[in-house]
Formats: sequence, C-alpha cells, structure tokens
Amino acid sequence: MIKNSRWLIGIMILSLVVLSSGVIVAYAQDCDGTTGNDVINCTTNPTNPENQIDGDLGDDTITQGVGVTTLYIDADGQSGVADIAGNGNGGNDYIVNNGIVTISISADFVTGTPGNDTVINNGTTGDILGDETTNTAAQNGNDTITNNGTVTGTIRGDGNASLALEGGNGGNDTITNNSTVGKDIVGDSGATGVGGNDIITNNGTVNGNIIADMADINGNAVVGNGGSDHVTNNGTVNGVIDAGEGNDNVTIGDGATVGGAINGGTGTDTLQFKFNDPIEGAAAAATLAGMSPLGGTATFGGHTYSWTNFEQLQAIFTAAAVAGQPVTVSVSTRGQIKDGRVNGYDLGAPFAVYCSADDFVQVIDIRQDGTNPTAFVVKFDVINKAITTAKSTGKSVGIASGEGDFLSADANGSLVVSGPTLDGTKTYTFHFQSDCSSTVNGIES
Repeated sequence: MIKNSRWLIGIMILSLVVLSSGVIVAYAQDCDGTTGNDVINCTTNPTNPENQIDGDLGDDTITQGVGVTTLYIDADGQSGVADIAGNGNGGNDYIVNNGIVTISISADFVTGTPGNDTVINNGTTGDILGDETTNTAAQNGNDTITNNGTVTGTIRGDGNASLALEGGNGGNDTITNNSTVGKDIVGDSGATGVGGNDIITNNGTVNGNIIADMADINGNAVVGNGGSDHVTNNGTVNGVIDAGEGNDNVTIGDGATVGGAINGGTGTDTLQFKFNDPIEGAAAAATLAGMSPLGGTATFGGHTYSWTNFEQLQAIFTAAAVAGQPVTVSVSTRGQIKDGRVNGYDLGAPFAVYCSADDFVQVIDIRQDGTNPTAFVVKFDVINKAITTAKSTGKSVGIASGEGDFLSADANGSLVVSGPTLDGTKTYTFHFQSDCSSTVNGIES
C-alpha cells in the first residue's frame, strides 16, 4: 500500500543513550532517532504514539527485529511525529527489516535532496520506496533495494505516485527481488525530471509489472529522457515488462516467464534471451534471425514471449568448450527498413536520409499523418565545400534545411541531419560520413 495520509501527533517518548563516539542508539521501546547519525535497533514494538521508526535525517543504520510490527520505517522522517517528512536533506541510510512493516519502508522521506540508501527486506512490508521528496528540483539518490521476503505492494526506486512526492531527477537505482512482490517494481516514477539509469533484476515472482520509467498519476511521462535501464528477469513476471524511455537493455533468463508483452519503449533498445543449453540456444538464434525486433512472438523451452519496440534481438548461450574454456555466443538481429536509406536501422526516425556518394544527399521528412514531403536535395559539390570549410575553421557549417530538418557539416568532416521527433518533443540527430556510411544509430535528445 502506498502512503495516503500524513498526520501530526506532537507527543513522543524519548529514551536515548549517547555513546562516547557520538553515535546515538535508541532503546528498543522508542525506536526513533535524531537529526544526527543514529544506530537504531528496534527489538520490540515501538512505544512511541505513532508506532513507527523515524530516523530523522543523518546517516542512520536501522534494524527492525524479528517479530516486531510497525506502521512505517521512515529513515529520514521526523522523530516524534507521525509520518512527517524530515526537514532537510536525506542521509545515506542503511535499513534492514526482519519483522512486519504494515504500510511502507521509505529510505528517504524529506523536504530536500535524498541520500544514497540501502534497503534490505527479509520480512514483510507493504511498499518499499527508495526516494520521496517534496522538492521538485531535487536530485534523487542512488539507492540499492533488495527484497528477500514479501512485499505485498510495490517497490519504487524513485517517487510515490499516489502523492506529489516525485521531485527531481531519478537516481541510478539497483533493485533486486529474490522473493515475492505483490504488485509492481518501478524504477522511476515522477513528472518533474529525467529518469535515472536503473538496474532491475527479478529472481523471484512479481505478480504485477516491471516498469523502468513510469508515468505519474496524472498520466504524464517522466519529463525529458528516461534512463538507460537494464532489466533482467530470471523468474516470473505475471504482468508486462516496460523499459520506457531511454536506450534500454532487457534480458530474459533461461526458463523465465513473462505474462504480458515485453516493451522496449522509445530509444534504441536491445532484447536478449539467454540460454544455458547450447543446442537450445542455437535453435533460438536461428528462430530470432528471421524475426523483427519491432515486434513478434516466439516460444523457447515451452515458454512464449511477445515483444514490441526493440531495435535489436539477441540470443546468448554458451557453446561447447574450446581448449577447455566455454565460449559465449551472441547472435544478434537488427530491424532495418531496406529501401536504401542510410538511417534504415532507426526504425522510428522522423526523416529518411538517402545518400549517393559524390552525387547528392536527399532527406525525406516523415510525418504521422502519412505525408512524406522532400525536405531538401543537395549536390555533393556544395556538401564538399561545406566540409572543407568546417574542417579548416573547426566549426559546424550549415548546408541545407527544409520541413524543419537541417543538414550540416561537423568540424571533423562528418555530416549531420537533425530535426524534431515525430511527437515534436525532442530532437533526433543522425551522423554519417561523406561516403554515405554510418556505424551509429540516431540519437534523441
């Protein structure tokens, strides 16, 4: 369950011991910290009125014991009051739950910038929330979240989508599930910043979805670019896997299951299928070789997988040993529009670049309404002059424009075409050489 209420109770029972090191240890009956660096070992149910553990800023180490039940663990929540954000920046906290947390564990719950936190759940909790902040300009921390027990709700690296606690850019979070998650695993959830580069690994069961970059409750996608995320499923995902925005990598382990579609989202994304058996791996590679990364369905080892919005498929397996050493084989397929365009591997590109070396460059603008007007055609004598000028001056030189698309020569002599993406929210840029070759995909920014 995501937090849905915040109330104030101005009563607190404090019982603290100050050690010679300056570290404050809360007695088990209190289970609250201070704004300093605290070590809190909660071995019995808290006696404070709010029945929760509050670290209250600082770099805190919090352990909830076996058999202990609380409503919340707020590593940076204010001590002595029920479920109120810490006033300031979050610390770098280390939280271990071995008991029962009825509602949620929040590594950061602050008005400022969250810290870099570690959360390990060995017991039961409603939700695990890496970063919660009321500051929309904050940079969220790089958190590590590991579930070895039961999460009845959702794990979120950044943001709490039921409240406006989604501030700032997403951190680079590492989320690992080794047991059971009742709903979803979400890397980034918010509407005020770009997503982080998250690593999400499922070795257990996720009854909902794995979503790397999630829209907020108002339906707005994470603003700016989503992170370049790595999602690995070695277990069971009963819902979908959605990598969201960014250049993402999704890996499906041998025998893992996905109930819904595997969606690469926008960006340049790779879907990998890993196999332990070399014969099965070789057969899968042969199957994938004839399929499109844009979308398809295949069955391996009795499990059926469907995917959409990828730019590359890979089958990875270990072949027979060579000189006593196993050899890992990776067979890749890339989707391509085979009509002669130089940027044929950029399947969602907003323009097509055609190039005839020493003759001309033609750019066709691609639109969602199906009309594809010519943006411009430029002879290579004009292009070569621009390349010479760009190299000699060390500055980019414009060559042609039309329909919102631009051709220029870089200082290193390469050619660049840029223009708005299909939805108009970003700029797509494609680099190629004067001999009409290219070894890179276009970039959205």
